[in-house]
Amino acid sequence: MGRLSAVPADLTEAANPTQVLRQDRAAFRTYVVAFALGAGALFALGIGFVTGGATVMVRLVAGLVVGLGVGLGVGLWQASWGAFSLARVWLAAHDRLPRDLMAFSADAHRRGVLRQVGAVYQFRHIELQRRLANRER
Repeated sequence: MGRLSAVPADLTEAANPTQVLRQDRAAFRTYVVAFALGAGALFALGIGFVTGGATVMVRLVAGLVVGLGVGLGVGLWQASWGAFSLARVWLAAHDRLPRDLMAFSADAHRRGVLRQVGAVYQFRHIELQRRLANRER
């Protein structure tokens, strides 16, 4: 299974980073909801057939828990937004990244520190990139 590609609505203009992130977040949510509902329903039905005596509430709760786990797993596997968000929150909590990374990146682009190439930002100055990459942790 491959990742969904972010194709701009108008093929004459390139996608920007915010647009690509928005599309990937929508794909993540779609994967989570679809697989959570499907896997949860199948699991709840399976419990009913295997145990026979499980109450409807037990089957629903078990289906919900398993479905959410499967949905989140598939969402993290198929869309980059989940891993990006986890990494961004972790790094921001440890003061290694600004809290609003996209606003920070857009501001750096406006100021000329970053350049936008398609849907990604790149350092404009290689020496700055090297200095930040080799900075002591």
